[in-house]
Amino acid sequence: MKRSTIAIAAAAVLATLVAATAAFAGESKGNTLYRYVGQLKATSGSSVTVTVQNGNRAALRSLLGQSQEQTFATGEKTVFLKWTNGIPKVVGIGDLAVNDYVT
Repeated sequence: MKRSTIAIAAAAVLATLVAATAAFAGESKGNTLYRYVGQLKATSGSSVTVTVQNGNRAALRSLLGQSQEQTFATGEKTVFLKWTNGIPKVVGIGDLAVNDYVT
């Protein structure tokens, strides 16, 4: 009887530890970077539509079960950089062309 009580108590402690570990693993310790890479399909004054072809792990996981074509909102703090020969230049959304590769 005493052994089964100890085994049940140990199993309960183990289940609690597993649940706590899973809960803490899901928490974010700050901001997460989602880096999408693909070809530009369209622009508007406040968004860009991209066919996502690659990205970092967080970005690709966020697309599971979603379409490859994604629309991203832009705002007044959005900065567009166009790289030429390794030199970045700040450009406007109107300077982006369909089929440009974007990140």
